[in-house]
This record gives sequence, structure tokens and C-alpha cells, in this order.
Amino acid sequence: MLFRICVAICLALAVVNARVTKGKPLLTQKLINEINSAQTTWKAGPNKFMSWSEDAIRRLMGVRPDYAQRHKLITPIEHEVPNDLPDNFDARTQWPNCASIKEVRDQGRYVVSNGVVSC
Repeated sequence: MLFRICVAICLALAVVNARVTKGKPLLTQKLINEINSAQTTWKAGPNKFMSWSEDAIRRLMGVRPDYAQRHKLITPIEHEVPNDLPDNFDARTQWPNCASIKEVRDQGRYVVSNGVVSC
């Protein structure tokens, strides 16, 4: 049973790796050189996204292509803003017994590169 689970995980990782690395890479050494020649405040360099296609990078950006069209269909809800709002507000102190407010969730995406899983 454990062997089957390991095989399934390996196959899933292989599929994800193939999806991440297929297509023409968007980031190249030529682009890094162009960026570095155009400015002086920071220096661009190679990174883990060098072998990723534009589609793979766009998937990480979080906005779906049809977002603008779907957003137009949403009816906005308007509320009157009261005049007696506090100068500051912290939900953690307002509701100290609510544990989920204090949680910091990892919203990163796991990356598979050369068979190694990293965050």
C-alpha cells in the first residue's frame, strides 16, 4: 500500500514538473543582461524561474484570464461609512479568543525542479 502511494506521488510530481518546464522560457540570460544594462539601483540575476515557460509563471500570478469579464457582472454592495470610526483597529485584540485570526497561513506554491520539491 505504501509503495503504491509513493509511486502515485512520484507520477504526480513528474507531471507537475513537465507542466512547469514545458514551453519556451520567458526569463533568459539575455533579458538579465538587458535589465542590468538599463539601471543601476539593483542587479538582476539567474533564479529558479529561468527554465519556466511564460504560462507556468502566469499561473503563479493568481489572476485568471476571465477575471475582468466576470468582475463586470458583480453588483457592488454599498454601505454608509459611520463618522465615529476608531483611529485604529486590531482584530487580534478585539477578539483575543479567536485563534484563526492569529494564524498566518502559507499561501506559497510548491515547486518541483530537477525532481526536488521546494517552496
